[in-house]
Amino acid sequence: MTHRHRPVMAPDRPAADWGLSKEDRALLQANLRRTGRWLAWLLAVATLLTLGRWIVWPYLVARCAGRGADLAGAPLLLAPLRGADLVGANLRRANLCKADLSGADLTATELQNANMQGAHLTGTRLVDTHLEGADLRGADLSQAIFGSVHLEGACYDLSTRWPTRRGPGEIIPQRLGAVLVATGAEEGKRLSARQPRYSREEVAQRGTEIYNRDIRPLVEKGNEGKIVAIDVETGAYELGKGIVTTSDRLLARSPDAQIWYVRVGHPAVHHIRRHLESAGRRSLPSP
Repeated sequence: MTHRHRPVMAPDRPAADWGLSKEDRALLQANLRRTGRWLAWLLAVATLLTLGRWIVWPYLVARCAGRGADLAGAPLLLAPLRGADLVGANLRRANLCKADLSGADLTATELQNANMQGAHLTGTRLVDTHLEGADLRGADLSQAIFGSVHLEGACYDLSTRWPTRRGPGEIIPQRLGAVLVATGAEEGKRLSARQPRYSREEVAQRGTEIYNRDIRPLVEKGNEGKIVAIDVETGAYELGKGIVTTSDRLLARSPDAQIWYVRVGHPAVHHIRRHLESAGRRSLPSP
């Protein structure tokens, strides 16, 4: 009986190299390296095209041709859009988290349900702007120009900064349908921030100076007997009939306000202090 012997592979030669000369193996390795570089280049190009399509292109449109542009859902987080013309643009559901919109014109812009957390809106024009359902937590609107702004269902937190000016266009977010959201930690921080940072004498001096210099000429006529709550640090104030509601309105705008109270047309407010203390609410410094 004839036996057929199978060839035995040399133990010192890998199976992948079996049957290949040294030159063939070198050529194969070179081709594999070239293929790897080509695939890496192709992947990089595809990534850049994707980024350009979804990030760079929307930014360029918003920056250079934003008026009336359709940018619904655009990823514009951290976008430097200072002074951009976005009049009438569609930015519904856009991600504008921490975007710089300082000085931008957002007249009649649609920003419903947009993510505007931490956005910079100082000096931004917000006239007939639709912000229904927008997320304004941490946004800075302290010097924004408001006019017929729509805030129904928008949410904000204690770090959101609103304009402190008064007048016909004064912004009180709750009255416009905005919703304050706050975590337990934020509420604790707010209560801690309200602790007195000045002595009673300092609060009285600051409050009296601000009232006589800036507020009295604006409120004295036709408001006798009403209460003025004054933040002695910023000069912001609220005018109302009741002490508690007036101070609550001021604290909604400036959660860490250091408050001094004045009754319009009266030289002293000590009787208000006694009323508050008897009610167990905020007390007033001595006049």
